[in-house]
Amino acid sequence: MLNVVFDRRLEVRVPAKNLYANPGYVTGVGENVSLLFLFFVLVLVSVLVYGKIQEIPPLPERLVRESAYLYKDVSHSRNDSFLYLRVGLNDDAYNYIIEASASDIQNLDLRKGQKLWVAVDSDRAKRFVWWVYDVDTHLLVSREDILSWIKRSNNECYFLLVWLSVLSSCFLFVIFRNGIWNRVVAKRRVHENRTD
Repeated sequence: MLNVVFDRRLEVRVPAKNLYANPGYVTGVGENVSLLFLFFVLVLVSVLVYGKIQEIPPLPERLVRESAYLYKDVSHSRNDSFLYLRVGLNDDAYNYIIEASASDIQNLDLRKGQKLWVAVDSDRAKRFVWWVYDVDTHLLVSREDILSWIKRSNNECYFLLVWLSVLSSCFLFVIFRNGIWNRVVAKRRVHENRTD
């Protein structure tokens, strides 16, 4: 059995007060620029995450069967898979991506160029795939699966947006308190000391 002995002299203790900006601390120009840059990066990431949120339309009264095919191989990440569908065959054909759970998709043996059928709204302006069938019209992906995948993805986006909002609010608070307010207070004190 290996015994590990730590030398107490090598321990580095960081006081908790050093992890946070002192309420009276005035940030420099470089720090303010860095904080503003990080704030705008968080805002940009928030916009991108918000753009991933999908609206779930109400189930239409009339659905039609539309020809489709996979224009790309199914891509996989750690938890998700992406189905790249080309819906329609004419000039008004459009691309549609379904973000799915990886465990639900890996057994379907889907590959690039595979012909499929999809159920879509009869109003082609409303682009939403409700069901996916193979060429023999056997159900591959149900409406319940599609809706559950979208809700899961939306919930992840909402959770991430909350954390991004908290972080960006912290940056704004530090910029205002330590970069603006404390600077004004420090200048006022200097001015008052001069008049005394």
